[in-house]
Formats: sequence, C-alpha cells, structure tokens
Amino acid sequence: MLKLAIFDDEPIIVQGMGILVERSGLPLTVACTALNGLTALEQLSLHRPEIVLSDIRMPGVDGLTLIEQAAAILPDSAFLIMSGYRDFDFVKRALALRVVDYLEKPVTLETLTPALRRAMSQLGAQQSRASVHAIPEGPPAEAPANRADIRRLISYIHQHYSEDISLGDLADLAEMNPAYLSNLFKETVGMSYVKYLTGVRLEQAKVFLARGERTSAVAKTVGYADDKYFRQVFKKNEGLTPSEYRQKAQGKDGRS
Repeated sequence: MLKLAIFDDEPIIVQGMGILVERSGLPLTVACTALNGLTALEQLSLHRPEIVLSDIRMPGVDGLTLIEQAAAILPDSAFLIMSGYRDFDFVKRALALRVVDYLEKPVTLETLTPALRRAMSQLGAQQSRASVHAIPEGPPAEAPANRADIRRLISYIHQHYSEDISLGDLADLAEMNPAYLSNLFKETVGMSYVKYLTGVRLEQAKVFLARGERTSAVAKTVGYADDKYFRQVFKKNEGLTPSEYRQKAQGKDGRS
C-alpha cells in the first residue's frame, strides 16, 4: 500500500478526502493529516508519504510553499493540490513545481480518483527510471525494480476492471513470467491479483448500486457475465446481497 498525506485547514475536508480515498479502491492508505503547513512539514518528515494531497491556502505555510519545502525532504513523492479559488498565479507556480494535478473544490470521487491514478503512474515511472540506473551489469532475470510494474498493472486494472483480465494478460503486459508476477503482486500489494481485482470490481459495483441500478446490469458493468455468481461474490465479501446493499444505501426498497 502506498502512503498518502492529506493537508487542509478544514477538518471536515480532511475527513471527506479520506473517505473518498477509501472509496476509490486504490492501494492507498492515509498515513498522516494536518490542518496547517507547519504541522504538515513535521508529518511529512515523520511518515514520508509517497503521495501528498494539499490545499493551496493553509495557515502557517501555504500549500505551494509546503510543496517546495517538501520536495527537498521527499524528492520522489508525487504532489496534488486542491483549492476553492481560481488563482491562476498559484496554478502557474504549481506547474513549475511539477505538481501532478490541480483539483478544484469541491473535490469528488470522479475527479479525485483519476488524479490519484496519475500520481501513482508518475511514481511508477520515476521508480522505473531509477531502477534502470540501479540495475548492475549482469543477467538478473527478474530485477526487483519490476515492483514498479506492479503499480502500472494496478492502474491498468482500475481502467479495465470491466474486462476479463487474467493473470496471463497481466504477465504479457509486464513481460514477466506469470508465476513470478503472481508472487510479486502478492508480495507488493499484500493480496493476490484475483482478490485485488475483485475488490476493485465490488467497490465500483457499490457506487452503481447506490445510484439505484439493477443488479444484473451492475454485474455486467463491473466484469461479471454471470449475475448469479456476482451476487455470490458480493454477499461473501460485503455481508449483504447487492439488493440489500442498494436498499441500505438508498434508504428504501431496492430492485433486483
């Protein structure tokens, strides 16, 4: 799991961002939060997160100054900024600092998730470049640097979860031996690729069910051709049937 930091001077926004990160289904954990820039710098040094999501305007040290200073502490981390103000001078400074993305408040799951994916992709690219220089001369068949490929495969899974994704497909994309990839994925992510893919599909299914969509349609949308099997998987993992989850999410009777 990648570590994420969330900084904003409004506690409710920090809490809300944490909920959205969890709902995104991405392999991220909120490692630290702060309500002002000075505390944020302390938290960055202590927890060293891979991704930093910060408001532009905060007391103590503003978001961009924070990023300027944080870059010296965490040169390989990816930074995202958010703001309720359309301040293009701030945006220009952010681009100069190579911030991955600029999010306008109110931030939603639909705007946050792709921004987090871009941040993860940047991390993977940076690690790949670093690994090229780190690999010694010689014939290591499977370099440890391939862990960066896992992050790219995770991004692929989030983009193609509705398709029939096999271990062989992922192995071909990463140009790895399937058995090696299976072990590497589990070691890096903490679960098998099947369990991870299932988790992504179910998180997306919950979004569609909460909107009131029918179970059979949701099953196909998230990659299950057999809606009966989808119901079984959903009940096993969530403790509720899809219809029960929809009813609970909407506060009324759901449709099958």
